[in-house]
Amino acid sequence: MMKKLLSIATIMLLALMLNAQAPSWVAQSTNFVAASRGIQWISTPTSQIVWCTAYDGSGGGANVREVCKTTNGGTNWTAIVIPTAQIPATNSLSTINAFDANTAFVAAFPNSGTAQGVYKTTNGGTNWVNTSTGTFINAESFLNNAGFWDANNGLAQGDAWGATNIFELYTTTNGGTNWTKVPDANLPAGLSAEDGWTTSFYHATFGSNKCAWFGTNKGRIFRTTNGGFNWTTAASGFSDCAGSIAFTDENNGVAICNAGAGGYLGFTRTTNGGVSWAAQTFAGTIYKASVSCVPGRIGWYVRTGSATGESGSQISFDYGVSWTEIDNVDQHTEVSFFDRDNGWAGGFSGVGLGIYKFVPGSVGIDFNSIANNELNVYPNPSTGKFSLINAENTVVNIYNTTGSLVYSSKVDVKSFSVDLTNQAKGMYIVQVQNSNGIRTQKVSIN
Repeated sequence: MMKKLLSIATIMLLALMLNAQAPSWVAQSTNFVAASRGIQWISTPTSQIVWCTAYDGSGGGANVREVCKTTNGGTNWTAIVIPTAQIPATNSLSTINAFDANTAFVAAFPNSGTAQGVYKTTNGGTNWVNTSTGTFINAESFLNNAGFWDANNGLAQGDAWGATNIFELYTTTNGGTNWTKVPDANLPAGLSAEDGWTTSFYHATFGSNKCAWFGTNKGRIFRTTNGGFNWTTAASGFSDCAGSIAFTDENNGVAICNAGAGGYLGFTRTTNGGVSWAAQTFAGTIYKASVSCVPGRIGWYVRTGSATGESGSQISFDYGVSWTEIDNVDQHTEVSFFDRDNGWAGGFSGVGLGIYKFVPGSVGIDFNSIANNELNVYPNPSTGKFSLINAENTVVNIYNTTGSLVYSSKVDVKSFSVDLTNQAKGMYIVQVQNSNGIRTQKVSIN
């Protein structure tokens, strides 16, 4: 049988192709004084202005009322300890919603007692005022999260309680000056002992619809598309959903579902806005700390991991169906993106300085080629283990520079892993073929 050889001209042409550029992270200092301050939530109103809330990452469970912010894309960060005269010492912070360098809202939840609320600053974090006085005042009240679609319209989400076990939610249309309770009739009945979770929450405006989702300890995910006035709920596919939620558009979303006491349960996706969810299965490492959409890039997500042995980050270009590793070294907590080129992943102060900024240029993935549905190889160069992106529904053949076929496989997913560690170091030619034609890319094994 005759061996098919690639032409010398083709090989030389491919050898001249520039290596694609890929995502990575660069460490920045949050300037928190206390050691082991983890990042709880990140708000990115612009590519330059970012606000974060902190938590006690030492495992000691201390109440933390601290935020940090940057106004120059992370070149400099300011750490702010909020005085107990402004937010009680019994509170810690969950979500933060910022709109500029001066204006932000934080949700302060009670670690003990009943004091809690949605606090607002209009002077860059120097002073904080409780905007939600008169709400969440029952002995069973517990504020989990607050989300603002703009500086006026927002939502405060609390736990379920009372004889009917209905979730306690409030909306505002004037920046927290007034809060209106969502009528019980507009909410699904709570299950027995059902509660929400701090940071198991996501909100965004899609078109003219003000949408939000939150997870519960019974594995349900609640949903609104009209600013919090009406709600529906659906099963996530798992018994608990103390995790992270993100949506790339009004229909397509993902959620990491963890058990409240710790332990990963699974990853779930929706294609109908949360009317229904379907559990997903994956091979290899799954990072379980947080997941974020990438605004402006439909179907793109980044998820992070901070657990020992499971620290790192991954990116998906196909609505969370398949994932490609960005790094597998650093502990990343919460993650949030402003756009394709500007995103941040939390860390811990004293370990990597506290926060990481996304860097779209290193070695491997070319974002432009992915957006244009072009074949991409990552990482490149590699040790022999790499991923093919945009190779779904093809036959993949890989040749060495003499034209010998060293690998062949049918691929039906967008991101596909290849292991050529048994091959000699050098350059290889990746060829993918389907009814639309043939695409090629080179990969270097070092």
